[in-house]
Amino acid sequence: MAGDDVVSAIPGVLIDYASWALGLDLGLQRQAHALYDAIDVLQASAPDPKYLSIGPGDYVSSRLFTHALEDQRTDQWVGQVGQAFLRIETRNVPMGLVRGNYEDFLNGTVTTTQADLAKLVGADPSGVMASLPADPHQRRSWWQGLTADEQAAYLRYDAADVAFLATVDQLHQAGFKNLQDVYVRQAFIDAGIDPNWDPSKGLSVDDPQVQRIYQWYGHLWDQNHNLQWAGMGKLAGATLYSGFQDLDAVTRQEGNLWTHLAADIPAFLTFGLFGVGASESAQAVLHNEAQWFETKFLTMAKNVFLDQGFQHAAYVHGGMDAITALHDENVTNNPNGMDDMTFKAWQDIDSGDPARVQSGNTWLLFREQHKTLSPMFDEVRNHNGPEGALFTWILSHFSKSPIPGGRSFDDVVPGGNITEFQDRWDWITGDMMPKYQQLLHDNPQLAQQLIDIPVAERAQEFRNLGFLGP
Repeated sequence: MAGDDVVSAIPGVLIDYASWALGLDLGLQRQAHALYDAIDVLQASAPDPKYLSIGPGDYVSSRLFTHALEDQRTDQWVGQVGQAFLRIETRNVPMGLVRGNYEDFLNGTVTTTQADLAKLVGADPSGVMASLPADPHQRRSWWQGLTADEQAAYLRYDAADVAFLATVDQLHQAGFKNLQDVYVRQAFIDAGIDPNWDPSKGLSVDDPQVQRIYQWYGHLWDQNHNLQWAGMGKLAGATLYSGFQDLDAVTRQEGNLWTHLAADIPAFLTFGLFGVGASESAQAVLHNEAQWFETKFLTMAKNVFLDQGFQHAAYVHGGMDAITALHDENVTNNPNGMDDMTFKAWQDIDSGDPARVQSGNTWLLFREQHKTLSPMFDEVRNHNGPEGALFTWILSHFSKSPIPGGRSFDDVVPGGNITEFQDRWDWITGDMMPKYQQLLHDNPQLAQQLIDIPVAERAQEFRNLGFLGP
């Protein structure tokens, strides 16, 4: 330094320092991401809020990541200053001479004025960098203030909170097929589920994955009581999980299963109404075919999670801005994503108006039952002729309501077939949904209590073959 307006530096020192420091910054960002993942896993375990409450502002990884980006901005600027000193030193030198003496120019001391340097680089960017706004509506202007490198860094660190602001190219560069892919992956993270879990392995292998699905539904409702589909999904999970347990118990039975069943549940002898009695066909449904039905119903549970999960993950992480972006993506290049009716349903849910909230959640339930489950229920009904028909009869006859005071399927739709969409929807809209809304309105404390009961615990009251074991 030689006066207030004169500065000196060795360009190579600044450039080398910047390169070294940027490597540390990227390492720090990776550590922040690893810490973020670890906190996410902890959050997915739904810790008792009496002892541990984790909110968006509690993610120490976010503060670490912001610090790493602040350092990155400064270190990039240091490298740019080094390059500016080099350009100033060589600006009037023939290119051939520069190439021949590059190391000398790079490692020699350069003296210039602040004014000349300022023409090539901006001011020192050091200072407090704005962190990710908690309110999704405030993120767009914040996002636009980031550099392209910083936006890419945020997509690597916490895609779910910023992906709805990114371009298609940015999503592809970050390794995502589209915006829906971001939130499908985030749903697995939020629920603590292995995305590679395989329903064909049965409940005995995949039990933790299945329980976590329903635990997450309950956790969603706990966070926001307007997410009524999720709360109902947790309640319904008890009856579904009991069926998974019954089917899994049958697949693991050895010996004369039919003798065991006939001795313990005389009602099963009514299979004779189908002309098969206590015969090989009936036993095939309950033993040889049980694994097929178990896989099919576990696949149903996973498919519902895949479809509803990405929507709920988007809403939790990005609010209606993320839902709107999913709808825009659906219009342009993803016809299996957020269609117009589902988008309207989320607008209703987000409105906070009780009637609209109920209407929006009812549409999500319709989407689940009609779009996701109907084709698979058709497969169940048509599976191997009489065996599918027999299993369908069992399912229709023994399906109980998961809502307190609710009536069974057989009582609401006498002689109905639960694998037929209209019969199933008549049960849901004629009894289950009204009783659920009544529960939420008249006894929210009981609703909270039931939704928070672990699904495996509450499922025991719905077991039909509990004597076969867990």
